[in-house]
Amino acid sequence: MKRTDYCGRIDRRYLGQPVSVMGWVHRRRDHGGVIFIDLRDREGIVQVVCDPDRAETFAIAEKLRNEYCIAVSGRVRPRPEGTVNANLVSGEVEVLAATIEILNASATPPFLPDDENLSETVRLTHRVLDLRRPQMQNNLMLRYRAAMSARRYLDAEGFIASVRTAGGQRRFSREVLRRIAFIRVAQTIGLTLDEVREALATLPQGRTPTKADWARLSRAWRPRLDAQIALLARLRDQLTSCIGCGCLSLQACALYNPDDRARSRGQSLCRQCSDARPSVVSQLRRSHETSPA
Repeated sequence: MKRTDYCGRIDRRYLGQPVSVMGWVHRRRDHGGVIFIDLRDREGIVQVVCDPDRAETFAIAEKLRNEYCIAVSGRVRPRPEGTVNANLVSGEVEVLAATIEILNASATPPFLPDDENLSETVRLTHRVLDLRRPQMQNNLMLRYRAAMSARRYLDAEGFIASVRTAGGQRRFSREVLRRIAFIRVAQTIGLTLDEVREALATLPQGRTPTKADWARLSRAWRPRLDAQIALLARLRDQLTSCIGCGCLSLQACALYNPDDRARSRGQSLCRQCSDARPSVVSQLRRSHETSPA
């Protein structure tokens, strides 16, 4: 059986058409002989209806429990009036099941995907179930999209290049893999993309960069790394003192921010705003002069 579309994408476009969907049993409800199944996959939920007129299908539906993995074939029809669920993409339709196949049965799960207030221990113990939760699936998809976006950008900017095999798989040469490692290290120490591009331009083209190439590049970064280490050590040693945020709440600060120029002119809000917004300063002064004592 081949999936027609994901459960969460079955909508009015498929009305009257036969479809095949696969997923996990989110809920099973027996309403006086008619069994309703909420079938869930990564895109959402679709309602499956099992009619007792189809004895074999109905018998399988009676065995289903939460988190059973099943495949369903049937025809899409509109939901009866008053049963539309506007919160679902598939909320206007349902699938009248013709056949149901149990792909994998499930023991009673320790928790359901929509359970809240789960402890970290329970989630990590049952990691497979935890990854079925919508929040975790959204996190995985976000991480994938962020990685894809970064890769497309680096490819478009000429940082990396890839080739595709006959099967459509992406392949990177050793040269590109080492360049990717270089980009990751460079971003870790705070280099901008322009600086990364300049450094990559000095690497040899057409061959994999060697250890000597990396040593030559890293020598240029050593002063910056030393300065960052010194700053972090200074912050660590005087962390309980002022961190130079400009709040001026302490009369004496052992850890000054060299970029905070307004601090040297005193603790007046007007002085801090005077360079950028003189009109704001005038308004503050007029407000202070006209306010009652």
